[in-house]
Order: sequence, then C-alpha cells, then structure tokens
Amino acid sequence: MVHGRTFNKKGEEVPYASKSISVLKGLDANNPREQQVLNELARAFDEKTFRRLLLRWIIYDNVSFRQVDGPVFREFIKYLSPRAAECMPSGWLVRSWIIEGYAYHKAAVKRELQRAVSKIHLSFDLWTSGNLLSLNGVIAHFLNKDFEP
Repeated sequence: MVHGRTFNKKGEEVPYASKSISVLKGLDANNPREQQVLNELARAFDEKTFRRLLLRWIIYDNVSFRQVDGPVFREFIKYLSPRAAECMPSGWLVRSWIIEGYAYHKAAVKRELQRAVSKIHLSFDLWTSGNLLSLNGVIAHFLNKDFEP
C-alpha cells in the first residue's frame, strides 16, 4: 500500500471497490490451508441472513426502499462482499418482501388474538414525532391460550 493505494502481485493498482477480495486473488486453492480459508469465506456469507438484516435495517431505520437501488450503496455492498452484491434486491423487491412479511405477521397476530382466553383490552399511544409526523401505537392486553400475558 502506497499513499492509500493498493497494488496486486503484478504491481497493478487495485481499485478500492475490489480491495476487500484482493486477498483472495492471491490464495492457491491447491494449498490445503489456503483452500480452507477460501471454504470458510464461502460459507461465511448466508443469503437468508443478509436478506433479514437488510430488511431489518430498512424497517427499523425507516430507510427508503429505493436506497438499495443507489449506485453508491451498491458499490458499498460490493466492497463488503461480492456475494452480497450478487444478491442485492431492487427497491421494488424489498417493498414486496416487506408487504409479504407484514401480511404474515398480521395473520399471526390475528390468530393469537382469536385464541385469547381473556377479554382483550386495548390502549393507545398517540404522539407527534420531531418531524411533525403523527404516530399511533395500539397495544392489546390479554391472556394467551397458556394463560400468559
């Protein structure tokens, strides 16, 4: 590395977007120890976990679905993991995943409420966020089929 630049074994400068995997380019798959490193790195990425964490970030931090379509964000993900870059969804796909998840969890909540063994009491929490967005929280209080709150 010279003044913030990285070079491969041939002396060619490696662009920053591919520095994360530049180490892998020098590994010999015929060497058992280096093959083990390659195998561990290949197993380290799990597409389902990536999807779950990406959706969680978007939902919890209220990120626009379109954020995943941005070239700068995609370049960032590619730098972190070429395998993650290959499975990056579009904003429309993220939207559909979130709608599917909402429908699934809504059905689970409905089933749980239908199985309640007590009356269901509702409380509400109304407030305005710092950006003047009105929010309404609804809380259901009940005992489930195992008599647990």
